[in-house]
Amino acid sequence: MDHSAYENGKGQYIYGRMDARSIGRSPTAQAYRVFGPSQVPVDHPTERFLSMKTVESVLETLGITLPQAQRPVAAYVPVRMAGGLAFVSGQVPMKDGQLVASGSVPSSVSVDAATAAARVCAINALAALKAALEGDLDRIAGIVRVGVFVASDAGFFGQPAIADGVSTLLVDVFGESGRHARAAVGSVALPLGATVEVEMIVELR
Repeated sequence: MDHSAYENGKGQYIYGRMDARSIGRSPTAQAYRVFGPSQVPVDHPTERFLSMKTVESVLETLGITLPQAQRPVAAYVPVRMAGGLAFVSGQVPMKDGQLVASGSVPSSVSVDAATAAARVCAINALAALKAALEGDLDRIAGIVRVGVFVASDAGFFGQPAIADGVSTLLVDVFGESGRHARAAVGSVALPLGATVEVEMIVELR
């Protein structure tokens, strides 16, 4: 027995001297984080949760270094947080102050190059989130929705394949929590002449 917190089946956490085995319940991951460790088996899901890699360590494993968050180019904020969600404004494929892809697909930019540019947009979105969350990307509980806009020639319908450059990266970083709803949309033009623009909605802890 020990001081800990237990979920009572109604979404409420109870704090007190209780033996999880006697009531058939175990400390939840949230309770563990709030109240600290108690008699939790090493192979308990809570322990496995706490042993998961941080987002920063996953990014390092993937060879990704987040840049400084891009400054807005007009009258908006990069990230707005409300109701447990973070809304990330559209990010273009800017790297070292320059667009990595500009113009329409496929006449000016190949599908492969546009897909790589979409990945850059996603990295810039994570950089914006990192700045908004004061450096703590582990506050991200999951990716809710992604919008991918692709500057497209008339008759081009391959936007979903380009959007996969974003979706694949998010799943690589966040695992199952990175799976999301998505829209992939063709556009006649995008800000600054960018080939791709990406926005997203993120759930926060």
